[in-house]
Amino acid sequence: MKKKKITLAKGITISFLALVLGALALNSWARNDQRGNDPVLVTVNDVKITRGAVEKRIEGILGPQAKTLPPERVAQINDQLSGKVLESMIAETLLAKAIEKQNTTIKDEEIEGVIRQLQESLPPGANFEEYLKKMGLSEKDLRQTVSKDLRIKKLLEQQTTGLAKPTTKEIDAYYAENAEKFQMPEGIEIRHILIAVKPDDENAARSEKMKKAEKIRQQLVDKKGANFEAIAAEVSDCPSKKKGGALGVLVRGQAVKAFEDAAFSQKVGEIGPVVETDFGYHIIEVLDHKEAGKVPLSDVSEFISNQLLAQKKEKAFREYIDSLKADAAIVFQSEKPGEGNPA
Repeated sequence: MKKKKITLAKGITISFLALVLGALALNSWARNDQRGNDPVLVTVNDVKITRGAVEKRIEGILGPQAKTLPPERVAQINDQLSGKVLESMIAETLLAKAIEKQNTTIKDEEIEGVIRQLQESLPPGANFEEYLKKMGLSEKDLRQTVSKDLRIKKLLEQQTTGLAKPTTKEIDAYYAENAEKFQMPEGIEIRHILIAVKPDDENAARSEKMKKAEKIRQQLVDKKGANFEAIAAEVSDCPSKKKGGALGVLVRGQAVKAFEDAAFSQKVGEIGPVVETDFGYHIIEVLDHKEAGKVPLSDVSEFISNQLLAQKKEKAFREYIDSLKADAAIVFQSEKPGEGNPA
């Protein structure tokens, strides 16, 4: 399941679901904290953002694992993330006001879709109603939070409407200026069949498995590999059997030495000799051999176009956030998490 990304400000990219979960954590903190001594870090117009809210937001982003971490690790994470999280919360506060001003609306089915994703994002066996109860939230609270964050997302997307797609000249320039990103090492596309051995297998058992592997190899050689996928699916002990034994493209250093040496020495289309490793006996076929070199521009032009468009969107988001900041009254207190002034 892919999660859509929203760039909020100054290079901070936050998963939309993490943003929603963080907002839930913040709402829960606001409802349950009665201490009244939580230091205010910044006031955005008339909205106060406190240290406790920032820490709760980080806890919400980390999710259930936050409670499994030792206190010193939690403190370290807070130090590392607090500045960026505070900045994102300032941006969210400004955006929340902007959606009200512009009367940004979304459909009920969009809310339901996000709620389903939130339910699916919980660990297996977790109860969603119990999760909400633990957060001190009702279903109404959840819908309001999701509605607000979807409206923010829509508002941000509106800032990129009409952005021109990268030109051929821009794509060519990126390809030339980032040549190191498109260098590929030597690689081979392979598939294999594994007859696995166990650490406690006696010599007799290993010998029988070797004979089995040799017999399978001979079958493949006789038919020039024509039924490799079917045989792999039937007899291989490797999870790759579900894909007909396909392992994709292998580069040096990714496999154990005996396997790697044998595979890289084979010719394309050849069913090589049975190879023994600690895992067992392998029958390998090399489907393609790719020499080291630069990936052709035609193979990566779409990727580059998407990268450049993402950069343009990030710039548009940042400029929009900056314009909201310029019109807002943002006052930092003496205590600020992280280094520097996020605004």
